[in-house]
Amino acid sequence: MSCSSCSNAATRASRAAALPALLMAAALPLAAQATAMSAGPGAHPPPALLASGRWQDALGAARTLGEGDMRRWGLRIYHARLLGERLPVPGDAPFALELTYYRAITRERIVAASLDEMRRLSGPEAAARQSEAWRQLLERCFVDVRAGDQLTGLYLPGRGVRFYRGEQLLADVPDEQFARAFFAIWLDPRTRDADLRARLLGATGGQHGGVPN
Repeated sequence: MSCSSCSNAATRASRAAALPALLMAAALPLAAQATAMSAGPGAHPPPALLASGRWQDALGAARTLGEGDMRRWGLRIYHARLLGERLPVPGDAPFALELTYYRAITRERIVAASLDEMRRLSGPEAAARQSEAWRQLLERCFVDVRAGDQLTGLYLPGRGVRFYRGEQLLADVPDEQFARAFFAIWLDPRTRDADLRARLLGATGGQHGGVPN
């Protein structure tokens, strides 16, 4: 066999070996779309397939109602800002809670801390019933963050909540009970950070409002 024949054979073998990988790569987007479509209208597609959009557009003429820093052991964790139409926060209007992080935090820590507070504020009966479902939703809603990253939760009355990183839509959760349990972490009178709650609600003593009814 000549050197030219050896070279051609090697080339054909290399192309044949690469073909399965190329076919697999081409099939991945189609498989993801098929999964989202076959799951039904109530399914939750992965974040990459969700339509992106500005969370600010859902708020209309909303303004900053209050803001403040979350601190732990003297360290600033994030800056929180509550945006909505007015105080007290009405139950029939959307609002947003925007968190701008001062330091890197893993998704696992965000999920664990959020779930702990949702369980505590919801009571043992609701926590036992919803804990695993809430954990799975939280894992889909959050990502690792670095200093300067912004995560925003957009409350949609009568529907649920959407989560964004910057202006990228991470998750759409059509679950009113989950939404109320999540925002209770900051807005419930039993929150662990009463000072931050007071600042978010534009008061010195936290006397205005709470989680919308």
